[in-house]
Amino acid sequence: MNQRFGFKDLLLSALLLAILVSIWLGMKQADRQHTQLLSIGEGVKQQAGAQARLERQLADLQDRLDAGVPVAATANGNGGAAALADAGGFAPPATLPDAFAERKRVQAAPNYATGDWLVEAFPVNVAKITPLTARDAYGTAVASYVIESLVTRDVDTFEWTPRLAMSWKSEPNPDWQTWIDARLADPLTEAEVRAEPAFEAAEDDAARAAYLDRRLKEGRRLEDAAREPDAPPAVTHTFRLRRGVTFSDGEPLTAQDVVFTYDLMSHPEADVGPYKIVTDQLQSVTALDDRTVAFAFNQPYFDSFQTAAGFPVLPAHFYGPLDPEHLDRLNGTPGLLLGSGPYKVAVGPEAWSPGTEIVLDRNDRYWGEPPAFDKLVFREITSDSARFTAFKNGDVDSFDRAIPE
Repeated sequence: MNQRFGFKDLLLSALLLAILVSIWLGMKQADRQHTQLLSIGEGVKQQAGAQARLERQLADLQDRLDAGVPVAATANGNGGAAALADAGGFAPPATLPDAFAERKRVQAAPNYATGDWLVEAFPVNVAKITPLTARDAYGTAVASYVIESLVTRDVDTFEWTPRLAMSWKSEPNPDWQTWIDARLADPLTEAEVRAEPAFEAAEDDAARAAYLDRRLKEGRRLEDAAREPDAPPAVTHTFRLRRGVTFSDGEPLTAQDVVFTYDLMSHPEADVGPYKIVTDQLQSVTALDDRTVAFAFNQPYFDSFQTAAGFPVLPAHFYGPLDPEHLDRLNGTPGLLLGSGPYKVAVGPEAWSPGTEIVLDRNDRYWGEPPAFDKLVFREITSDSARFTAFKNGDVDSFDRAIPE
């Protein structure tokens, strides 16, 4: 039987070839579009970073113009920041160090380049990265890339350097000691002792009677007098925040966010552990306006400035009002992390869960100098030998032995 290649076969072959060519062209077009989208995305990121830096420079310039300070740049790159602080009534060090001097020095090196990932291995399982409520050093370290403080220390000189705050002043209260002396001279009454929590917590009437007798002999204590509602502050540290700082979701950072963080730390239902020690030293944290916040301490305290300067600032709009629902969310959610720092959580500010690697993306809205790495990746490898093998294979970028418990 003869096999003939007819017109119908030719037509089908042509159609099949056309389909294959169309598929191939479609794949090429998809590849080209994907490449273009990646290029556009990278361009958008670069523009966002450039816009953030420009906004910071304009904000600093506006601050200086508002205060009538010359805008010519100084040798340390602060453009008269010290003079600006003085003009606003603040008294920082005579020369404010540039918060990003070291990063700028590194960026100026001829072989410097941004990009790539930094992959670290944690020798423990991280249970929580939510700020204030995270208990282990590793979860706290992750949060430090996302949450910023008002002021920080230069790693080489240990000088205080501006961060979220551009300037500050410290004001001891000369009237505090006079008020305290007068209060301590006032005899303690039996009614006041009975109102003390320790009296109420005594086991029985005999223990209460012994406590009452001891306290009346002891008299009024300085720490109790200093915490009385009408006591004046012993010292006040006031900080002037930068213009143009936003959290990674674009919401502006204001003095109200600083006050919110203090209110959260001091709330009895917030599971913030050691931060309660910080709030015990404070009489109040007050927003004087959107960019000025004052920390009033109830007693002279050698570390009071560092306590205020190192205050982490959380966004009030994200963590929510201090009601039972939002406090339960804060206390119970392991990955509730959003801030103004150079990185943000890649999966979203509340989507990370324990047992998965922690990935931080560069925050393209960051107000300061951008960090070098596109991503920071933290993996949990609890075995020393497995972690060392991962390091030798190039799967992680550093190796540290676990610290024995």
